[in-house]
Amino acid sequence: MSERSDGKNRAGIAAVSLVATLTILNIVNYLDRTQFNTLAEPIRRDLGLNDAQMGLLQGLAFALVFSIFALPVARIADRGKQKKVLGWSVLIWSLMTAGVGLAGNFSQMVIARMGVALGEAGVTPASHSLIMKYVPTTWRGRAIAIFGLGLPLGSAFGAVLGGHLSDLHGWRWAFLITGPATLALLIPVLLFVPGERIEGGFSRAVAQAQEPMFSAISALWMDPRFRSLVYGYGTACAYGYAKGAFFAILLMRKFEFTGVQTGLVTGLTAGLIGSSGLLLGGYLYDFCARRFPDNMMRPTVVALSISAIIYPVGFLSDNWIIAVVLISIGQLLYLFIMTPTFAAGLANVAPEKRASASSIIHLCGGLPGAALGPLIAGAISDRLAPAHGAESIGLAMASIAFLLLISAWSYHRVDRISARMKAASEIG
Repeated sequence: MSERSDGKNRAGIAAVSLVATLTILNIVNYLDRTQFNTLAEPIRRDLGLNDAQMGLLQGLAFALVFSIFALPVARIADRGKQKKVLGWSVLIWSLMTAGVGLAGNFSQMVIARMGVALGEAGVTPASHSLIMKYVPTTWRGRAIAIFGLGLPLGSAFGAVLGGHLSDLHGWRWAFLITGPATLALLIPVLLFVPGERIEGGFSRAVAQAQEPMFSAISALWMDPRFRSLVYGYGTACAYGYAKGAFFAILLMRKFEFTGVQTGLVTGLTAGLIGSSGLLLGGYLYDFCARRFPDNMMRPTVVALSISAIIYPVGFLSDNWIIAVVLISIGQLLYLFIMTPTFAAGLANVAPEKRASASSIIHLCGGLPGAALGPLIAGAISDRLAPAHGAESIGLAMASIAFLLLISAWSYHRVDRISARMKAASEIG
């Protein structure tokens, strides 16, 4: 009995250490990724770029590589090689983050951003696979939520640290410092992430997951609920990535914020507000799933509809306090999409394929949204800039807010399709 209890305690400690390591990886992952958004304006001025080019760097150049490589990397992770995936991910993204600081023109910056995306593409699928394998089912949901906090916390730290380092030493040193420092993450990966040779039936099942990649995509795409989730996620991401790309630029260009001021504001928005939106959206989804299973997406639908009104008012405001408050509220509501998308999207997927399914959602939904949102917003801003000057960013963001309404409609369809499928199964 004592030996069994000791074994459970050791397993519990190992699981906690694993989740802590993965969460730290995810925080630094978003830190390195999002400090580029905070420093976009000084980068643009230094390299002589326009808003469309900045949108390309923050959107397509990153999202294309990230989303395409996430799926094959996830297939590798599903076969038990998560430790190797994470180790190589840390090595590549840290070196390429330093490469961003060395870029001297647009082409070099595109290559560096693509390299960062290549390295970071393996973090989420490998982490999801590890959590599903080694964390007990009784607190697996909480573990995924804790890991997910890497998005708001990493974005907050990236904004604050990037702005501070930029004001002290210039934007290049922000990347030249944080990039090599990321290599220190290899230590906890080596210490706390299990290797391939782990006993257990689930591990053997994972090793047998050999379904061709395109067959996996096709099987998921046949489900109309999954398609509606992808449509909703993609259109919401288009606006979310555009907001992430141009919020800091708006503060610097229109309200003449310094790097430190921009970092503090965007960091607070991403950290405190973002974490609140992520956790509140998850709680409301779980509540509706238990109490109102036919309307699980209702909180997400309402949140997106309200944000479609609040965001444009914030971006068009001439008062920086009103702008920051309203954009922050919009951010809180926007993040309601995260838990429903992945919880519902992975609900009917076999455990040994969940990392791949997570990557498919990113590929089919996140890629188009992340690639096109910043690019379109930047192109609209460039078109409006001669006549409207510093107001062009706000006008561009207001003009594409309809994407959030399209997203809300798509999430609403998920509930309606689920209800029809349930009724059909009961009749049958």
